Amino acid sequence: MANSDYDIVIAGGGIVGCAAALALANATSYSIAVIEAFETEAKAENNEKVKKGESAKTAIMHPSFDARVVALAKESFKQLNQFGIGLNEQAVDCCPIKHIHVSDRGHLGQVQLQQSNIQHTEDDLGYVVSLAELGQQMLAQLKHTNVDYLCPEKITSLIRSQDKTDLQLSNKTISAKLVLIAEGGQSPSREMFGLSASVEEYAQSAIIANVITQLPHNNSAFERFTSQGPVALLPMQTDAGNQMSLVWTIDQDKTDDVMALGEAEFLNKLQQLFGDKLGRFQAASTRYAYPLSLMQVKQFAAHRVICLGNAAQSLHPIAGQGFNLGIRDIKGLLDILAGKGKKADPGEFSVINAYKKVRTQDKESVIAATDALVRVFSNQYLPFTISRNLSLIALNHNSALKNSLASFAMGER
Repeated sequence: MANSDYDIVIAGGGIVGCAAALALANATSYSIAVIEAFETEAKAENNEKVKKGESAKTAIMHPSFDARVVALAKESFKQLNQFGIGLNEQAVDCCPIKHIHVSDRGHLGQVQLQQSNIQHTEDDLGYVVSLAELGQQMLAQLKHTNVDYLCPEKITSLIRSQDKTDLQLSNKTISAKLVLIAEGGQSPSREMFGLSASVEEYAQSAIIANVITQLPHNNSAFERFTSQGPVALLPMQTDAGNQMSLVWTIDQDKTDDVMALGEAEFLNKLQQLFGDKLGRFQAASTRYAYPLSLMQVKQFAAHRVICLGNAAQSLHPIAGQGFNLGIRDIKGLLDILAGKGKKADPGEFSVINAYKKVRTQDKESVIAATDALVRVFSNQYLPFTISRNLSLIALNHNSALKNSLASFAMGER
């Protein structure tokens, strides 16, 4: 450890914590430390297993860098590069999303979004990136900065005062003018700061796997709403162009049954729900299941502390907004600090107050929209089904609304 007194300490060295550390290190002169409880080094020989979703938990221990992929909105992709986090295509496979197809199984309602729906642009709608690969690239980049990455390490207690927070680690106390909490939804540090979270269980699980399809995906992403939960398929960058990341949302009481299916049975069940737009599903990787809930911290910024990303709000994956919202959290903080000057106190009241003002509306609107999508498309009551299908049909025939929806999907605000 080079220092004991820091301007900024980031609790959590996962995907959001690393992004925040790199962004701050590249744009400011603040002294920065990251405190990470999980070992984050992965063995090189396991990289391909992580990429394919096979034995990911043995390949890398950090829960933020697992077998999942993240759908980066176009603006988020651009923002990461502006942070100085170059998405090196040799290290991170970025698969462009050129088409988005939304449908309701057994009904006529559907919406198709593509580049041509966006006025004055030929940009991709977004990009699909492996969390494991992105995490490893960020960790490698951090080694070339002045950020102190303390791992494995954790905060055991803290004492807050007017001008700093003292953080007790396993064998040393360090101080910070500003603490950024980026430990995810189950954040022990957030609880130490007394920032309470409200949690609403959806009684659903997300089943994650990578699947091989008979036909190439042609850079298309799919969201299909079914009586057994939404099925999302995101294109992945492979030579054959037929590997996709599956996120199947299912009622929690049915999760064990689906997880227990053999590969052939699982693929057959998925085929029945999704249909044959991609031909036959030919193979599936190891499956993982994650319980789903809506968690939000109303007081996400307080005296010398700010919650970032999933530490401030953990969303249902139905709209793929979680990490994108975290990136905008980081940008909002950077913009405020940039206007304060190089020697400004990063944790002073004016910074905290400004952050709350610039981030509240975006957070509340995304949380409300995501929660509404979950409730509308999880409800099989006939009037709901008819109403949402009429809405999908109307949307698909309204170019102005499609342009707005595509712009929102691209992260434009």
